[in-house]
Amino acid sequence: CSGSIKYMALTDSLQAYWKFDEASGNAADSTANANTLTNTNTVAYAAAKINNGADFEDDATSRHFARTDAAQVGLDLTGNQSVSCWINLESFASGANYYIISKWASADGAYIYAVHNNAGTTRFNCALYNDANPSNNINYQINSVFSIATWYHLVMTYNLTSETMTFYVNGSSVGTVQQLGQDTIHNSAGAFNVGGNVAIGGGFFDGIIDELGVWSREISSSEVTTLYNGGAGLTHPFSVATSGNNFFAFMPQ
Repeated sequence: CSGSIKYMALTDSLQAYWKFDEASGNAADSTANANTLTNTNTVAYAAAKINNGADFEDDATSRHFARTDAAQVGLDLTGNQSVSCWINLESFASGANYYIISKWASADGAYIYAVHNNAGTTRFNCALYNDANPSNNINYQINSVFSIATWYHLVMTYNLTSETMTFYVNGSSVGTVQQLGQDTIHNSAGAFNVGGNVAIGGGFFDGIIDELGVWSREISSSEVTTLYNGGAGLTHPFSVATSGNNFFAFMPQ
């Protein structure tokens, strides 16, 4: 170790960030990758954590956002990765996955991030896929209490080398799960979806998702704290004034 400090901005390796501040229509990506999401079956917008957010309904209309594989930039996450968002559940059916994001086609999965209610026990439920066979996936699950009509800041970070996923709620880690055997992550040709897993026709989110970001690296715990911002949240491009200077998350090199 050289003893030097490598300063890393939260925008480093950020592949997409959706503020969902629109009043209607498609959801713009605020990064240069321009991963605009197509509004499918009319997802509404509503007052959320920061300005507006995407207001989903778990109903027969299967409302969600999507971006085809051919149109994606940087969303084929085959290594380290992180997902951050704010959620506010409006209902939570027992035995149901409510998908935050999924990249999945029929028999061609890559990753899913969801919250799950199992007979009253709520948890994160995430899965990464080794190859195109949908049975070759490894689940990363951890119990965490989610209540209705409550804002939560959720972050999931994955390290491919150690094969571990760390889960954060409201700026604090709630645990790390290691699942050996996840030595690759499949590069799926599936669409990227927000608010449901369209390939299986279910798991449509019921509630509001806001400030959704996807990184192709494992963000640090200090960066998670910065995103939580004392419960106020933080939006792209993540500038926080401290003593007159912009704050940047950092990690030792």
